[in-house]
Amino acid sequence: MKMPAYDPELGALVSAWLTFDPSLPGGGEPHYEADTRLKLLSFDEPLLAWQVVLLIAAATSETRLLRQLGAGRLEDLLSHDPEQFIPMAIEEATVNPHVQEALLGVWLCRHDSSDALLGQLESAVLGFQRRAACGCEAKGA
Repeated sequence: MKMPAYDPELGALVSAWLTFDPSLPGGGEPHYEADTRLKLLSFDEPLLAWQVVLLIAAATSETRLLRQLGAGRLEDLLSHDPEQFIPMAIEEATVNPHVQEALLGVWLCRHDSSDALLGQLESAVLGFQRRAACGCEAKGA
C-alpha cells in the first residue's frame, strides 16, 4: 500500500505511540494517549488507522513494539472489519517484514471472522514464520 503524504499530526501520533515503556502504567502517558487516539481511529476512521499502523511499523524494527502494535491496534482493525483488513494485512506483510512481525502479535478468535479468512491469515503467518526461521527474504522462497 502506498504510504500517505506526511501529515505532522499523524507524525506526532506515531512518535508518541513509539514512546511505549513497559515499566510504566499504560506504557507511559504519551503512549497511552496516542494508543487511545489510534484505538478510536480504528473504529471511526479505519483506513486512516491502517495508515497510522503502517507508519508506526515503518518507524521501528523493535520486536516488542511491533508485537504490541499487532496485539493492539492491528488486531482491532482485523477483528472490526476482517473482510477488508485481513487481505490488506496479508498483502502488505508479503513485502513488509515489520508488518509480518506485527502480525505475530495478533490473536483473533473464531467469532471475529469467517473460518476462511482466519485460515488465510493463519497460513500467511505460518509461512512468514517458516521463512524467518530459514533466513529467507520477505518475498523469498
